[in-house]
Amino acid sequence: MSRPRARLLLQRAAGRHPRIAIGAATALGRVTGPLGLGLDEAAIRRFLPALSPAEVTRLRRETWTGWLRLRVLEAGLASPTARWPYPPLAGDADPALLQPPMVLAAFHVGPLPALGILLEQLPGEVLVLQLSGNARKRLVVGWTGTEEWQRAAALRRAVSTLRAGGFVVLLVDANEFPTTIDVTLFGRTTRLARGAFALARMTGSPLVPIAPRWRGSRVEITVGDPIPPGDEAAMAVATAGWLERFVRANPQTLGRMFVDSFWGDDEPPRAPGAPGPPSA
Repeated sequence: MSRPRARLLLQRAAGRHPRIAIGAATALGRVTGPLGLGLDEAAIRRFLPALSPAEVTRLRRETWTGWLRLRVLEAGLASPTARWPYPPLAGDADPALLQPPMVLAAFHVGPLPALGILLEQLPGEVLVLQLSGNARKRLVVGWTGTEEWQRAAALRRAVSTLRAGGFVVLLVDANEFPTTIDVTLFGRTTRLARGAFALARMTGSPLVPIAPRWRGSRVEITVGDPIPPGDEAAMAVATAGWLERFVRANPQTLGRMFVDSFWGDDEPPRAPGAPGPPSA
């Protein structure tokens, strides 16, 4: 059976048996990993240049397996038959430790949609801005849009949610937005989207970085310490520092979307539409 056909069958199974399908994707990744799939070596060494050739090879295989699992997870989220499409949770992420109002800062690392395992258990309203196109029963998904009036409307909605005692989840590595803050990440000057930091400052809400990673066919969600609201640049620096520590400790969470988000000021971004390895 060809790899594309095998992936298609796994995705179809995800809606009815998501955990079994993710386990099968894990097995498929281990079998096909030696074929040289996954994130390319140049992209890996851009962030982790000190890795040995053997470590790079192992990491490429891990990113390929993670990409297959992510496709199955996304298919399960999109399926109307999946009542709870998430894999089992590893670790001890406790929703009770997250008290609203709170801004949750997410990134394009690991199985991003799996954050729903935790988000769907939070008390009160959870407004997710541009995290996933698949709205879940327990989440309110909003879009910032590309026009200035759309972004202003999203900001007003987010402020209202926080002031009413809810949560707002935003991607902070979406640096294509017009308002960004310069930070240093992996030794390069790059930028983070300003929205999360502006929201925290305006509402006096703490900002908490959050990121998922695969542990076999389970997902572990790492929740950072709250960053107090205040100066936006200082909050961005603290968030970038947390993100770099997380990725260095969990390099298998790297993916093409992360790589493309964090090209530094000393290098041009990858051209739109240019070929590249699977994203995660």
